[in-house]
Parts: sequence; structure tokens; C-alpha cells
Amino acid sequence: MKKIRYFLLIPSFILILQTFNYAVSNWEIGIIDNSGNVYNNISTAFDSNNYPHISYQDFTNNLTNSNLKYAYYDGTHWIYETVDSNGKVGSYSAIALDENNYPHISYYDQTNDTLKYAYFDGTTWHRETVDSGGLFTSLALDKNNLPHIGYHDFDNRSLKYAYFDGTSWHTDIVDNDGYVGGYLSLALDRNNHPHISYFDYTHSRLKYAYFDGITWQKTIVDNLGGMFSSIALDSYDYPHISYYSSGLKYAYFDGTSWHTDLVDNSRNVGKDSSIALDTYNHPHISYYDEDNKNLKYAYYDGTNWHIETVDSNGGVGRFSSITLDSYNAPYIAYRDENNKNLKYAYKRSPYSYYYISMPSGPHTFYYPTISTPEIASSSENCKPFSVGDIDSGIINIQIGLPNFTAPADIYLAVSAPPSIENIYVIWKDNSLHPLSEGISPWKENTIAGMMKIIYRDIPTQIIPEGTYYLWVLVTPHDGNFNNYYLWQTDFTITH
Repeated sequence: MKKIRYFLLIPSFILILQTFNYAVSNWEIGIIDNSGNVYNNISTAFDSNNYPHISYQDFTNNLTNSNLKYAYYDGTHWIYETVDSNGKVGSYSAIALDENNYPHISYYDQTNDTLKYAYFDGTTWHRETVDSGGLFTSLALDKNNLPHIGYHDFDNRSLKYAYFDGTSWHTDIVDNDGYVGGYLSLALDRNNHPHISYFDYTHSRLKYAYFDGITWQKTIVDNLGGMFSSIALDSYDYPHISYYSSGLKYAYFDGTSWHTDLVDNSRNVGKDSSIALDTYNHPHISYYDEDNKNLKYAYYDGTNWHIETVDSNGGVGRFSSITLDSYNAPYIAYRDENNKNLKYAYKRSPYSYYYISMPSGPHTFYYPTISTPEIASSSENCKPFSVGDIDSGIINIQIGLPNFTAPADIYLAVSAPPSIENIYVIWKDNSLHPLSEGISPWKENTIAGMMKIIYRDIPTQIIPEGTYYLWVLVTPHDGNFNNYYLWQTDFTITH
């Protein structure tokens, strides 16, 4: 932890976010791996520098056996690794990255009919068998970087869940009422509790289960189909699910009831769906158009759905996996059926092209309250912190920053009335800590800018009157506090 005396020498600091602008005309499409027969159940994740990491199955050497492969982009080149080649392995893979950007992968071993898990510790890969069965695996890491896996036990026709507590694996039968558990997807809430969407084969319907800390709660979301589901939780831990039911459908829970929407009503579209939510809790979905053999993408802007054909270059779009970068821009990995390749499509935000260099010496900037962040390619023109429309009675604390030319640490702080010296530091988990507890970077060792809401939908009526100060501090990752950018803004609450 950095010493607080530096913080006290620097005046106040701040930060702001801006709505992602989807007016990017073209998708960047490329090949990730064309070395052979890249196959199914592709999974992707972005690291803290907005570099993609992908797990997938590869039948390159022969059709009898298969490998689990892993590819990542290091900023210049694609790097490829074979994680497991012992038998017919690698199907139904799912990837997640820990706080060090190290990959963790769940997958199915068809040779032994087992669920397997692999992780990289920075030096070597480790592989282990978790349980029997293991189709449709879905993986998430909790706040302690420990793995949680949802999977289908085909032999017993059930939905199962496994988690590692740091010492041993634990497994649980979530649902065994009939033939259930296919086409599943798992996400963890802020309490590390699992939420799973899955298909009920017996009744041909979409189901949803979550663990409330004591027991599993299960509900029927849609009685009319539900294959190829994908789940994401919003900032309130409410589930959003994409799935196939004679078209692409989308369901979400608003805290009281479920709502469903037919997004794309072409009959044979919506298979292999994958969902991600942006910082505004708006859904982005990649999916397959089986009639035209195309990759498609749909997103909701808060008012309307927008649908695009991303790649129509013949037999593309199966097994798609979508993730969003720190600017809310979509990145999709998918299979090229005709050429047996692994491809990607990326719709970059205009802000991803903005960079600022590391500071040399101290640089302090002040700007009045603004409603949305302003991102620029020069530090003096950046206005990173915003509070939304205070007059509306709701505050949204947002941050928006350009990329950096070298690794940086980002610190955030706020002061509350009655004194500007009543300072709280915002830590990695967005929790507030008195300055007396020391300072800790909100983001560290990163070159990636971002657009992110930190605190949302705060009624001004519950905020005490007075003037609040916000600061954003950016320093080189080498820890030299003599070189910094410091942005400050303030806003006033009156009742």
C-alpha cells in the first residue's frame, strides 16, 4: 500500500464516464487461429488491458482425439498454448481471468466422461478432475479468485454445481426434476452466490436457479423453449438471459417479475447465443443465423433493439462468445465452419484510439461539475469524473479515461461535508475507506482506459447537504508520486 503522506501533499482529485457511442461504422474482423480444425464451445474474456483471452477445442491433429487450446493477444501477437491433449478433451470450455489476468478454464473430458478444470499460475498450467460428467460447463471466479462451475450430468440427466473453497472441491445437485441442465450458463453475484440459466428437456422450457445462501431457488422463466441460454447479472444482481426459442429471445428480472422479449423473430436465428451487459445494464448479444450461416449481433440502447449482421462470409458464427471491453465495445469470438478457423469481430469504441502519455512532474486540473465524462487525447482536456443530472434528483458517479502509453495506477477519492479534509478513498471493490486507513489504487498496472459507472441511481434526497469534492489521480506504475495527473471537480447538494 502506498504511503498516505503523498496523498496529503496533492490537492483534491476526480473522475467521469461517458455513454458509449455505437456510431462505429465497421467491425474489425480477423482470424485468431487457422492452424487446423478449431471446433466448438469457444469462450472469451478481456484482461485488464483490454486484451482478449480465448479457450476452445481443437481437432487439428486427428478427429479421434482433441485438445483444449488457449489463445491470448499480448498487444502485438497472438500466443497459442495447448492446455490439455490427453484424449478427447476441450469441449464445452469456459474461461475466466483472475486478478492477475491468469486464465482459469473448465471443460469436458469425453474420453473419461469427466469435468475438468485447468488454471495457469503464472509459470505452469495445472489440471485436475472435478467430477464425473461435465457437459455444457460454465465457469466464474469469485472475489477470492476461486472457481465455481455449473455443468450438466448427462448420465443422471441433472444440473450440477461445483466450487473450490481453497482446499477441496464441493459438488451439489441443483435440479434433477426430469431431464434438465443442458445449455446452461452460470454467473456469480456480489455475495459469490451462483445463478444458473438452463434448459429443461422434459418440458422444453427455460429455467433459472440461484443459491440464496441457504438453499437453491428455482423458477420457470419461459415455457416455450430455452436452448442455448447465456446469463449475465446486472449491477443489482438481477439476471438477464439470452436464449433460443424459434428466434432470439431475451428475458430479464426487474426485482419483482420476469419480462421476455423476442429480439429477432427469424425462425432459425438465436442459437449459440452469448450475452454481456454494459455499464448501463444494457444487453449485448451475439448469435447464429442458421438460415444464412451468418454471425449476428443485437444490442439494446435503453429504448430500442438494434440488430446487425457482423460476418456473412460463408458458414460463420457458430459457438459465438461475446465480451465487452472497458469502453463497452463488443468483441466476439466464433467459428468459421467452412475454413475450420477461429475468428473474431471487434467493434471498437472511438475512445479506444485516445492515448495519453505518462506524466512527467505534477499536473493538476480543475473543472466544474459535468453530467457526463469528457475523454480526450490530452490530459488537460480530459474531464474524467461526472455526477449525472443532479437536478433530476438522481446522481450517477461515472468515470471516463483514455488509454495510457505505459502502465499506470489510478486512484479515486471523494470528500464529504462538512470539510474538504473529510476524505474517503475508493478501493478496487468500489468501497469507501477513510484516508486514515491508507490509500490503495482503484486500478493498477493498467494501460486501458475505461467508461464505468461507479455508484448509480443515488437519490439526492438521501445525501446530506453540502459540497462534495471528487478526485482522480493517475501515476506511473513505478510508484513515483512526484509524477502525476490530478483532476478535481465538485458538486453541491441542496434540499
